[in-house]
Amino acid sequence: MNTSIPTRQDVEQLASQLEELQSELDRLKESFGNMADIPTTVRYQAIDSLKSPCSTVEQLTRFFEVSRSGYYAWVQRGRPETRQFDEAFAQKVQDIFNETKGGRRAIRDELERRYGIHANVKKVGRYMTILGLYSPIRSKDYRKTKDL
Repeated sequence: MNTSIPTRQDVEQLASQLEELQSELDRLKESFGNMADIPTTVRYQAIDSLKSPCSTVEQLTRFFEVSRSGYYAWVQRGRPETRQFDEAFAQKVQDIFNETKGGRRAIRDELERRYGIHANVKKVGRYMTILGLYSPIRSKDYRKTKDL
């Protein structure tokens, strides 16, 4: 084991590497935007795929602004990617949305009417999110009153 004292040159080199890494970290955070905008499960999946001997879970959880205990609880519960994605169900949701432009409840009702599929509203909403389908939001008709 080498226990020699680092030279001034070694310290300067490490300091410059640290500055480079810090600037790279800042660039990454800028490209991601606000971490709070990224769903927690997506951040957990990123940590799961990026962890290696070079980058520890502690470093990654600090970067993605999640707790280490939350990440390990997510791992313990089982990763959501183990849930099967049903292509046929997704296609039916997509077809109904393209025809009706309705929300998740309307699509759920239409799935039951057309295909006899009893699906939870949350499942339909999950598939809509995965497929990038967003129902139009109705705006309320506000009437301005006169001041008396």
